[in-house]
Amino acid sequence: HRIWSTDWWHNANSEMEKLLAAISSAAEARERELAASVVPESDAGADGGDPASSSAGKPKSSPYTLTDFTQFANRISADRFYSADYEPILREMIEHVLETEGPIADTPLVNRIARAHGLQRSGRIITERVMDLAKRDFHVRPDPVGGTFVWCDMNSPANWSTYRPANSEENARKVEEISFEEIRSAILANSKGDVPVEVSRAFGIRRLTADGRSRFEAVMRVLSHLSQE
Repeated sequence: HRIWSTDWWHNANSEMEKLLAAISSAAEARERELAASVVPESDAGADGGDPASSSAGKPKSSPYTLTDFTQFANRISADRFYSADYEPILREMIEHVLETEGPIADTPLVNRIARAHGLQRSGRIITERVMDLAKRDFHVRPDPVGGTFVWCDMNSPANWSTYRPANSEENARKVEEISFEEIRSAILANSKGDVPVEVSRAFGIRRLTADGRSRFEAVMRVLSHLSQE
């Protein structure tokens, strides 16, 4: 939305009203966009597939587990991290993380790979190295309610019906590290009372921040919109 300096100077109140209207319109458009990005439950499985494996499947819970790189101990080499011939090992490690923790936000994924190599800081170059491989071989997707997540393949988001609580403080994730699809599953399984608080507890998150509540509520709005269609 553009405001010309002369218009603001001569009639700031009018321009402010236009600005607020533009923000409201953009917010409504974003809600429609979020709703359109999610397969409605009534449509899931319409192609004859197994409904239990689709987003219409009953949400289930399984503990969130951190990736163990023990099997790579003899092959990990920080000195070769940027070498072309080391890419197959990095790709295999990324795949291993996705099999254990996927979908996973981009930052935790990069950190997992970096720490496994003894790299304590994940700067721009390390991030680009890992994410370039992730984009090449897997499915990197902007999350409907913010952030970027890496999935095994492009079909996984539509088929996701699980939420994963932390079974220890070490395994607890931040709200922004949990994908839309996983939050949706947790909401469907914990839909009573103060839903954001109940969902937070379901994930093992001790303190629900304002940003965390906003993320949960954004998913709730999408589900509400779908239920009204």
